[in-house]
Amino acid sequence: MRFVPSAEFRAMPWKNGLGVTREVALGGDAATFDWRVSIATVGASGPFSAFPGIDRTIAVLKGEGMLLNVDGARHELLAAGEPFSFAGEAKVHADCIGGETTDLNIMTRRASFAHVMTRRRPAEPFTFTGPAGLTFLICNGPFRLEIAGKDHAAQPLDAVCDIAEGDRLRIEPQGQADLFQITVGQAPH
Repeated sequence: MRFVPSAEFRAMPWKNGLGVTREVALGGDAATFDWRVSIATVGASGPFSAFPGIDRTIAVLKGEGMLLNVDGARHELLAAGEPFSFAGEAKVHADCIGGETTDLNIMTRRASFAHVMTRRRPAEPFTFTGPAGLTFLICNGPFRLEIAGKDHAAQPLDAVCDIAEGDRLRIEPQGQADLFQITVGQAPH
């Protein structure tokens, strides 16, 4: 388990060449990853890259949100809304609502891995215990984190990576803030 400030995330160009994603964590190599957690800033409307065989979940972190057209069906993603899941091979077009949007993404290779992303809105300090699988926490606001006896002043977009089952950390919100939990595990067979 490790605290990773957002300034340390690796920037990568989008597969479709229309933007840049900051990689929080990667399982496997960049070309044929097993799973990838990332944060992207969408500055303009446009298509999403296709990722055949990949399951995706996205959540809005900053901005007013976006309207996604996924294989002809419209879905509204808002900053206060819940994460949205879709198939990586779907034809997806995003229309930004009111300008630039920053979103959180998890992608897993369907044949081998599965994931769950949840938005938490803690009002009080609590102790987080890692569930089965590999877990990542993404801060969308300020938090005080205690990891293995060391304090961290987490800012928006900072992360706690590689939380294993049974790992524990103390989390204290510093005002109103969201905390995103992403857990990756083996795909059910």
